[in-house]
Amino acid sequence: MFFRSRKRRTSGGGVSPTSDPAGSEAGKRQSQQWDTWRCAAQKVTRAWNEWLAAGSRERPELYRCYVCALVEEAQAAAELEHTVCTNAQNAGDSSRSAARAAGTLRAIGDVLGA
Repeated sequence: MFFRSRKRRTSGGGVSPTSDPAGSEAGKRQSQQWDTWRCAAQKVTRAWNEWLAAGSRERPELYRCYVCALVEEAQAAAELEHTVCTNAQNAGDSSRSAARAAGTLRAIGDVLGA
């Protein structure tokens, strides 16, 4: 109904969740924040779908759950954006992928903040 099919990930393309070497503490923290953000985004999707499927009695409570999930996702995105930007600045990273990741996260924050 309102579900999107998942795109298959291919190796070598797209934005890397970490711009630091795999073993660094900052890279681990950033990777964990990517996972937290993805889980929060999935929670938003589940809450939205539950609200859509609910009867009239359950809708107000499920809508509140949806809004709470949006808040959690926005917080996770803001934390991730801060970490991505900080890691890129600390590493002197001017790579396109780090800039693209930070820009994407800023755009998500702008949309959610509107």
